[in-house]
Amino acid sequence: MEKATKIVLGKQEDGSFITYAEKLDVIWARVATLNKRVEKTGGAGLAVALQERLSIEKGRGEIIPLVRVTIVGAVPVINGHTFIARVEHHGEIGNIVSRAPDQETAEIPTAFRTCAPSCDHCKMNRKRNDTFLLRTPEGELKQIGRNCLADFIRNGDPEIALRMFSLQASIASLLSEGQGEEPSLGGGGGYGKAYTSTLHWLATCAVCIRVRGWVSRKESKYSDKQATADTAAFARSPKPTHPKLAAEWLELQPSADDFEEASAVVEWAGTLADRPDLNDYLHNVRVACSLGYVERKHEGIVASALPAYRRERDEALASAVKGAVAAVSGHVGEVGARMQLNLTVTRLIPRAGDYGKSSTIVKFVDAAGNVFTWFANTQVTFKVGQTVSGKATVTKHDVYQGVKSTTIARPSF
Repeated sequence: MEKATKIVLGKQEDGSFITYAEKLDVIWARVATLNKRVEKTGGAGLAVALQERLSIEKGRGEIIPLVRVTIVGAVPVINGHTFIARVEHHGEIGNIVSRAPDQETAEIPTAFRTCAPSCDHCKMNRKRNDTFLLRTPEGELKQIGRNCLADFIRNGDPEIALRMFSLQASIASLLSEGQGEEPSLGGGGGYGKAYTSTLHWLATCAVCIRVRGWVSRKESKYSDKQATADTAAFARSPKPTHPKLAAEWLELQPSADDFEEASAVVEWAGTLADRPDLNDYLHNVRVACSLGYVERKHEGIVASALPAYRRERDEALASAVKGAVAAVSGHVGEVGARMQLNLTVTRLIPRAGDYGKSSTIVKFVDAAGNVFTWFANTQVTFKVGQTVSGKATVTKHDVYQGVKSTTIARPSF
């Protein structure tokens, strides 16, 4: 999603419109209602098409999501005559020239901005509220009064075209609310709500998982554990004044590493569309992570993208490591002995514990290809691929999925 710093609402120079993203569903519903009136007379109706998503940053990772849309459709060509624009006459003040939705790039002389309400058909210059610019089959541009349209065209009913112009004006009015104003919180009929940016949300979820472990909404329903999405919502809220809550809030603020992983998750989600095994869940993850902002109803699925990304990343690495070490991994040291180790982290499996505490299963491999496992009951700040050194106590020799593994405890890495 493109970020913009200077955006104004309403109609733009290229004929498109910018409005609040949360308003789009309301606009589409209103357009559908307006179209029914035109369709009864044989008109094709018009549509509002989404062109791109924009946003305005408001600080602390909060953004106001916007959309750029265009009016799509065509005023019918009648007996070879193409309707180019409607000219509303307002005396000495000037004219409002409204182009047909399919004629935004048509060349219209600037003289029509101030021209008199004359008609090239009857040659009379009298008081008219509006006239219409038509291109004839010969390519000439003619200014025709409303009451002369039928006689000028001679064959065909111009009423449909007139209704289409009326429809276009109604839709343009919907899209032009707040014309020329900068988007603001609570602006434009109550629209302008600030949402959390996807990167800030994912980064906050990353630190929440690291501190408290991953808890899905489903798991939270059947336990006393708080869902990761709800923990992240607390971390995204203003800092509490109560000392204990303030300390918890500070512990859940993301670091630069968390933002780095959040960027990797968004990049990973963007590649999911090309996967042959794309299921409904991954499709929804791709879409939700691509919006650039997170609505309340999407908080859970965007949060779940983190463990999904980590699982695929770690499984790919673990598979590569397993293939390399399966034949060589052996048990190291004696159970109960404390020894010096130099290990590379191959996998991190966070687990939510009781009373808000988290645990992590950490998988390592040494230079010889031997596999090690540590069941960490403290917060782990390691990264996959990181090399750590220090002493640890051998607690168990195990075999998991055909691979010999050495379990360690109380490391001083």
